[in-house]
Amino acid sequence: MLYLREMSIPVLLLCLFGGLAAGVINTLAGGGSLLTLPILIFAGLPPKIANGTNRIPILVQNVFAVLRFRHGKVKTARFGTLLALPALVGAAAGSYTATVLSAETFRHVLAGVLLLVLVPVFSKKTLPVSEDEPDRGRVTPLSMLLFVGVGFYGGFVQAGVGFLVLGVLLLACGFDLIRANSIKVLVILIYTGVAVAIFVAQGQVDWLPAGAMLIGQSAGGWIGAKLAIRRGAPLIKAVLVVMSVLAAAKLLFFPGS
Repeated sequence: MLYLREMSIPVLLLCLFGGLAAGVINTLAGGGSLLTLPILIFAGLPPKIANGTNRIPILVQNVFAVLRFRHGKVKTARFGTLLALPALVGAAAGSYTATVLSAETFRHVLAGVLLLVLVPVFSKKTLPVSEDEPDRGRVTPLSMLLFVGVGFYGGFVQAGVGFLVLGVLLLACGFDLIRANSIKVLVILIYTGVAVAIFVAQGQVDWLPAGAMLIGQSAGGWIGAKLAIRRGAPLIKAVLVVMSVLAAAKLLFFPGS
């Protein structure tokens, strides 16, 4: 079913610029959907339609982010593809149940993870990126299992999943912040393809605001990846801290806003 409703130019512009900001935020840290989902609901979309519509710009945003990281010689395709496989399984299950289950169970857990991810950010020495530097970090059976859960949450509601991905990559895999961000965008790109197919099949995508946000988030994903490569770990760390605290506060104290 093709879901398409009329929208005013100001609302579409809000979707466009909101998508631009979310694309940068998502690529540098995570939590951009905590901005775009309220915008889509404000635009008049029912929550379930907003949840599905939000996946279209996320998918394309991560295409641009992956290309920009590759252009910057951040080589993580092997790790990202390997971790995307269990995430795909979880995302298919999460997307399928998104229309019938509430996200309430995940809310407090996610808030804790948002704050937990700050521990390795401050305690772990980050490493510079060099074209000739070998890949650092490791993929373990535990991290593969954790990515099933990450994929489920990402398929189910998406908002804040970047924090979960970074948390696993930093805590369980030992990657530095720049490579963790590169792996993150590739994993989210791959599993979001499955989520999009399910939401489209269920008729839960409104294509007009999706198109406006798609343009904004695509540009934001490219800009965010470029900033991550050029400015490195300090910029990622700053954005990650701010978005983690704000997102955790929203989930804990303003869950319905």
